[in-house]
Amino acid sequence: MSDDLWRLEILAQNLIVRVRDEDPEANGDWWDGLTPREQRAVAFILASAVPDDRPWSDLIAWTDPEGTVEKRRRQWREALQRRAARGGAVSGVDPKLSQAGAV
Repeated sequence: MSDDLWRLEILAQNLIVRVRDEDPEANGDWWDGLTPREQRAVAFILASAVPDDRPWSDLIAWTDPEGTVEKRRRQWREALQRRAARGGAVSGVDPKLSQAGAV
């Protein structure tokens, strides 16, 4: 592995840990200390590591320890089911989101 790739891996892993452990101000200062090229490379590296077959709420569930996001999602699904059971149109729901379990 080249030195550049090794450094980017270290930066990406540092950011992963920092986001969970440090306050936003400290993370912003750390990010601002990177060169624009490093920022761009780290963003692409981390974006490529995010699974694209899971709902966003699953990916950020660690930010919601009380389950508020899941509770809202469940309430939304129940409301849609009640409306459909009454014969009401269920419009405005992207079929991809519905199939992925996002609603």
